[in-house]
Amino acid sequence: MASRLDYDLIVFGDEVPGVLALVAAGREFRRRTQGKGLRSLLMVPGRYDWGVGGHLVRGQLAYLDRTHLTRQHQTQYKLDRYGAPAAIYTEFLRRAGVREVGLDPQAANRALREMLAEVGAMVLDRVQVSGVTKVGDRLTAIALTRGETYTAPVFIDCTVHGELAQWAGVPKVAGWGLLGCPQAALPVSLVFETTGLTTGFLQALE
Repeated sequence: MASRLDYDLIVFGDEVPGVLALVAAGREFRRRTQGKGLRSLLMVPGRYDWGVGGHLVRGQLAYLDRTHLTRQHQTQYKLDRYGAPAAIYTEFLRRAGVREVGLDPQAANRALREMLAEVGAMVLDRVQVSGVTKVGDRLTAIALTRGETYTAPVFIDCTVHGELAQWAGVPKVAGWGLLGCPQAALPVSLVFETTGLTTGFLQALE
């Protein structure tokens, strides 16, 4: 017999913004309810033992895309080099040991796991969706191929390709369709601008 499990919040996918959104929601709920825990679930399509943190962790990407402000803007708006990022993102960077843009995937994985544990979030990996239930335009439940159904009043899709949104039938615009260029796409590889550094030097440094 298929089982039904109810949660207050389900995050589908484990890209860093989604994990931090779950943690922030758990902390805020606990603050507003004088210590009551939020029933939250992180659904990971992949394997949790390979690391949590999406492409940054499992892809072993070692650099964060952090555009820095010019000195003029830093002075004018009284901001530091990287502006004023959200407090929870700053906390994640600190706990992962990030100084500038270099990220140790293992440290990031450890930091995110600790933050999830602190808010009592449950984690379910190797998730395969068989279908979804909606009331009008509102997603209410996710059914998995293994037989369970998970319900929540709030869902967050935090996958690279919007997998849950596609299951829910959310319209998707191809490429840069909103700008009239549906065949165009944004590259996902990082491009570094360097001055005075040769390719050989960068290879040796890596």
